Amino acid sequence: MKITRKKLRQLINEEMEAITEAVPPEYLTYEEARKMINNVKDPAVKEILREGQIQEEALFSALDQYVMVLDEEMGYDVPWEQLKAEVLNFVDGYFVDTTQAADDYAREKEYAAGRPWEHN
Repeated sequence: MKITRKKLRQLINEEMEAITEAVPPEYLTYEEARKMINNVKDPAVKEILREGQIQEEALFSALDQYVMVLDEEMGYDVPWEQLKAEVLNFVDGYFVDTTQAADDYAREKEYAAGRPWEHN
């Protein structure tokens, strides 16, 4: 079954609106979200929602492991606020590095095309 991107976005938006109307997001539990995903009728939307859920679970698992190792490295029983600050600092660094890498790539591409790019 083929579907256009526009139609897929429309279907996802409709499903998300239905989910939001059914249960306000601040009260949605993991089990409720999983049940709602399983009740989605359109197979294309269902697959995208499952993929997103799998990726989110993988990120959560990796974050959990990272925090455990960080806690161990910092001497165990580190206050949650201190751990949180360290994790957020790491995430901020990720975005700084990613932005810098994207800027470097764009600059290299412009130079290769013979159009020097000025970075402000």
